[in-house]
Amino acid sequence: MRKTCAFIFALLIIANATKLENLCARSDQLVKDCEPTAKPVCGVSISSNGQVRTDFINKCTACKAVETEFVVEGPCNSYPKTGSFCHPKQNTFKYCPQVIIPTCAVFEDQSNCKNPPCGYDDAINTCYACMSSDIALAFTGKCHQD
Repeated sequence: MRKTCAFIFALLIIANATKLENLCARSDQLVKDCEPTAKPVCGVSISSNGQVRTDFINKCTACKAVETEFVVEGPCNSYPKTGSFCHPKQNTFKYCPQVIIPTCAVFEDQSNCKNPPCGYDDAINTCYACMSSDIALAFTGKCHQD
């Protein structure tokens, strides 16, 4: 039982660490030259109108842009246009409001997705949806199950 709990705890730490790696730090803005390796990401910045998505060749170039707060893997158009990306720090929340606002949560792994969103589940609100480390995007309303 102890080994099982330790294993699950380790998996949660790894999942959380992976999500937090998507944050852009101030030190990322000071990098002089980025490697030209193409690993497309969608850079997300926050404005008064909500989230702004911009495609970049890789995380380094995205995070050099001062306004980019975090990145998600793949080009921006590989995710639904509606909704908001979950901020990487949201999965560290311990409590969420008990307000019921039906929310559709889209799982992060869209790599084999031919017609996004492929993996999704209903949550009671955006806070609860984004508490999970494997949720990338959430939008108001119930998911439409095919």
